[in-house]
Amino acid sequence: MDHQTHIEWVTAYTANNLPEAYIVAGRLKSAGIAHFIKPDSFGQIHGFTVGMHSGVDILVNEEDYKRAAEILDEE
Repeated sequence: MDHQTHIEWVTAYTANNLPEAYIVAGRLKSAGIAHFIKPDSFGQIHGFTVGMHSGVDILVNEEDYKRAAEILDEE
């Protein structure tokens, strides 16, 4: 029987833009924390750079959230 593990992804950080998101993601990667970048597709499609559709979420496994928050709070 094949058991699949369900991973719950949570937002660890919301960047203002993609370059900032890549910097934050690099810090998480250096710490060995699995993550992915989820840009707001509406904002990306329509070119919004400010307001509620401008954020870029960096998500981590729920189990890594506390460690990710500690790393991102160091600066």
